[in-house]
Amino acid sequence: MDWNDIPRNPFRVPTKEEEMHPNCKKNNVIKKGACTTGPCFHAEQINENNIEKCTEPGTYDFFSNSSASFILTFLSVTTFFCGLIAAISYKIQFKEKGLKPENGRKMEHIDNVDSIFMAKEWQEPKSSLRNVLVTPNIRTQQLEVKNQLGHLIRAMEFPSNSNVMIYCSTDNHYMLIRVHHSYDLVLKFDSEYVRSTFIKAFDKFMSGIAAVGNVCSVQMTNVTLAMMLKQAITKKHRQKKLEMFFRVVFAQAFHIAHTKEEILQIASTVAKEVIYTELTIIEFAEALSMRPDSEFVKKIFNLVDKDKSGFISFREFVDMLVIFLKGSAEEKIKLMFDMYDINGKGRLKREEFSNMLRSFMETVNADVTDDELESLVQSMMYHANLANKETINLQDFQQILSDFNDQFNYAELEFNVQADGRNRKLHAGVKTVRSTFIGEVQKTVESLYADPSELQSRVEGKVENEQDITEKRDNSEVIDRDEKIVEEVKKYSDDYWYPIMKYLANKRLQIYWTCLYTLLLLGIFAERVYYYSIEREHSGLRRILGYGLTITRGAASAMMFTYSTLLFMMCHNTITILRTTVLQFYIPFDSAIEMHKYIACWALAFTVLHIIGHGFNFYHISTQTADDLLCLFRNYFHATHELPKFHYWCWGTMTGITGVLLTFVTGLIFICSLSMVRKTFYNWFSFVHSLYPVFYILMVLHGSGRLVQEPYFHYFFLGPIILFILDKVVTVTRTRIEIPILKADILPSGVTCLIFPKPLNFQYKSGQWIRIACPALQTNEYHPFTLSSAPHETSLSIHVRAVGPWTTNIRDKLEQCTMSNENLPVIHIDGPYGEGHQDWDKYEVAIMVGGGIGVTPFASILKDIVFRSNHNVNFSCKKVYFLWVTRTQKQFEWMVDILRDLEKTDAKNIISIHIFITQFYQKFDLRTILLYICERHFQKISSKSLFTGLKAVTHFGRPKFSQFFLSIQKLHPSTNKIGVFSCGTPTMTEAVDAACKAINLTEINDTLFQHIYKSF
Repeated sequence: MDWNDIPRNPFRVPTKEEEMHPNCKKNNVIKKGACTTGPCFHAEQINENNIEKCTEPGTYDFFSNSSASFILTFLSVTTFFCGLIAAISYKIQFKEKGLKPENGRKMEHIDNVDSIFMAKEWQEPKSSLRNVLVTPNIRTQQLEVKNQLGHLIRAMEFPSNSNVMIYCSTDNHYMLIRVHHSYDLVLKFDSEYVRSTFIKAFDKFMSGIAAVGNVCSVQMTNVTLAMMLKQAITKKHRQKKLEMFFRVVFAQAFHIAHTKEEILQIASTVAKEVIYTELTIIEFAEALSMRPDSEFVKKIFNLVDKDKSGFISFREFVDMLVIFLKGSAEEKIKLMFDMYDINGKGRLKREEFSNMLRSFMETVNADVTDDELESLVQSMMYHANLANKETINLQDFQQILSDFNDQFNYAELEFNVQADGRNRKLHAGVKTVRSTFIGEVQKTVESLYADPSELQSRVEGKVENEQDITEKRDNSEVIDRDEKIVEEVKKYSDDYWYPIMKYLANKRLQIYWTCLYTLLLLGIFAERVYYYSIEREHSGLRRILGYGLTITRGAASAMMFTYSTLLFMMCHNTITILRTTVLQFYIPFDSAIEMHKYIACWALAFTVLHIIGHGFNFYHISTQTADDLLCLFRNYFHATHELPKFHYWCWGTMTGITGVLLTFVTGLIFICSLSMVRKTFYNWFSFVHSLYPVFYILMVLHGSGRLVQEPYFHYFFLGPIILFILDKVVTVTRTRIEIPILKADILPSGVTCLIFPKPLNFQYKSGQWIRIACPALQTNEYHPFTLSSAPHETSLSIHVRAVGPWTTNIRDKLEQCTMSNENLPVIHIDGPYGEGHQDWDKYEVAIMVGGGIGVTPFASILKDIVFRSNHNVNFSCKKVYFLWVTRTQKQFEWMVDILRDLEKTDAKNIISIHIFITQFYQKFDLRTILLYICERHFQKISSKSLFTGLKAVTHFGRPKFSQFFLSIQKLHPSTNKIGVFSCGTPTMTEAVDAACKAINLTEINDTLFQHIYKSF
């Protein structure tokens, strides 16, 4: 249309052709007709014949061209996180199994490298093949099977005169080796050449062991793979057979009743098979949870193996059990005597008696000198009036051990007595028999310090003198006392409010601040929901988006609050300072990390709610007209003929693109914060958490788009970020100082002691920790370690155990420098930082439990306590009980040295030390009793432990914390609150926590056990 198409005078009808427009004449759309005033020219009248046909009514999809971007955006985000979780799970599984994706591996601790064959072991039908290294070791006369790290996983023995069957598959490269009294070894080789080479090496191996008198017959048969695997005796089959063996043995020895179902399951063929089952020395040692190369195991195996066949038969095992587990003290002592009466003459020389005692020390790897052993033998014989005898007979042996008959009697398996003294019948289930048999030593160990006559002296850490030893109670008194305790527990466990009040008293500060924070958070969420539901309904956006707007705005405000307050919990320097003020009585600073995790969980919940809500909101926005959008979002401008699609709002606006990036960053941070990821891949956790500046910058930019409201994130954020920056400035200025390492001690068990000078103005409390970094390792990683030095010492020290890449590298670096006399590297330190263990001086009575490298904070605390006590420094704590749970005293010899120095300087006896050696926990009960006897005798003559050289009380086995804590409670009846501090593995700290909770929920007095722990 141009300007000529518009009539100049549209309201005047042309009456002449000259007045008509030329275009009208050409198109012939004007007709001549009669008007009221005369003839005129006009358009033809509209009727049914000359109008256009009507089209069908249509609609317009405002979401068109948004579907693909909408689906791809949410699908890509979901796929990314699902793939990330799957990849992390895959990496964790590889690391837990000790495998690496690459083929090349470093193999350690492998002997006879020339005889190593790589193969894959078939274990059972439904399990996958595992890569193994097979080594025929002529020296040990064993076929050793190791994993790819070189760790021994099986040693196959070939007893003399045994038949060795070898099956080779004809349709694959499989090979089966079968030896009587053992399960089969099924191997798959890479090629026929490798298998044939192994067969030649195996023949050479069998010839080699035959040359030393171990002659075996070898038969080789070719079968199909299917037939081979079908007849293979797997480890599971052998264990099932042994379980049936133990069930029947215990039923025979203790007359245990079987259920009807069990009787039906034991067919005649199975019974016959059980009768003819024989145990090897390895299986016998496993049944006793001891090492097969132990001298004790060898002695008892040879004694029980009456026919000297090299195996223990069904009847021989029953006879042994009857004596060991049900026999009288005299019968047990005779059996022990016969074990070391090698010639069967009925006499033991002093040397043989010394060898007996020395074999007892194998379990704990105690380095007992010849002088100490001779002193122990002389003491035991002197107390039995046998000092002048060079040989002892059975009667003399019984006289030596006569004072400990009760301990031998306590070592029985009480299959026929319940806790209340009534008789019962046990069904010989697999778990019941096995766990009771192996776990009996635990009861024996517990009884060692449960005796009331020894309770006070042993718990207080005092060594008994001969005149202090009183007669032990009989079993009936033990049962009566147990009944009384059970009655008290039942009586007060019926009080519904009592355990609740105890829990509230123990966690009152944490509960208060958690509830206060939660209510404040929910209040912020509810206020925004109300505001956008009611007070902002006139804006029109709420009517279009529905209640999705109110939910997302409420979640947004909650996110601003949670993500801002997260920074408060990470101000370590500020928290450390505030711990020393009066606020420590009102704010639980020890729970800062737990509160950080709690807030993070709320933040994640509101983040997910915010994202899901915006998924609905974006759909509604993408279906609005252009004019409506201009009214709703006045800060966004676009042409009137353009209709913004989803990809514009999500990827073309500041709010949208920053929201997508925030989703990825938030997901990464939370996924890498999971405990299994943090423990397995700490570097990932550390790196991803260092993205928090990016996160907060995106948060600020996300609100600056002003899509819905004016930005007000700064109202929540300014206070926490200012405090956090100031806290970080203190940290940065402190970590720039280079501190030289004065001394580095390479200790056993992978522990390295670092000693370095105390920086100027460095003030700390015992129990606090620092973070260190070593530039020589080409990394800026900071790792936390508890100070093992005391505040009064002039230098600082930490003990680092090599359990990860960084700790292993620094140990290797220091060891290399020490051996080559190079200068030790410098380190950067950050700290000190406060921890719950530093509050030990708030309690009048404190219990400290350390396990493994977890003894480090207590090394500092104990030295500080002794120093304060000897210098008459006034502090609240009057008595400290230190429980050290260690696999063996050899594990951390440096701690033994520290404890030895403490015993020398602890003039006021403020510290009571108890050491629990767990290496032979669940070992044979008689062995435990005899070790206890040796320990008691050595304490009599030297007033110190035979195993540790300390005056501390040594226990054999894992502590029963509830019983020990109750004993301490009885020693301090007037104490209302006892502090329990533990540091070690999660298993140990959970056991301590369970004991504290159990006592807090069941005791009738006002004593409260407050547990503060740190696990690693």
